[in-house]
Amino acid sequence: DKDINTSEHKSLLFNTDELVNYTKAKLDNKYEVIKVSWKNLNLISQLRLMNSTEIVVSLPGSDLMNCLFLSCNKTIIYFPRLVNKIEKSNEVRIWFHKTHNCIYLDDPQYVNTFKKNKIGYTLVNPVYLSEIILNQLSHLNT
Repeated sequence: DKDINTSEHKSLLFNTDELVNYTKAKLDNKYEVIKVSWKNLNLISQLRLMNSTEIVVSLPGSDLMNCLFLSCNKTIIYFPRLVNKIEKSNEVRIWFHKTHNCIYLDDPQYVNTFKKNKIGYTLVNPVYLSEIILNQLSHLNT
């Protein structure tokens, strides 16, 4: 979760709560699925949370910076964000692709971007995202 008032790039996942709730239901409480707001966590809490995380789902940019604390070979799922144009992720392109399993989801059939009131939104199909997450988690158990 992001504080749009203090963010330099005004972009949000449009349906975060729907994505979290749908994914929780599909995982049937086998894994913890949480929505995180970094601004409310001190550094030690952020480190602990990232150390215990298997999959991060996020927009690119500063939203992904805590992946520096994500254990190697864990999964980062990210989407395009709309600022003045569609943007991918410098963080993934430069660093994280070398140490993590990075999955960029931008198929327009399932992921759409739009602007409303000067804020860029990314809308993600929850069925599509949960299938990707389930697939990734199945690799952990093999």
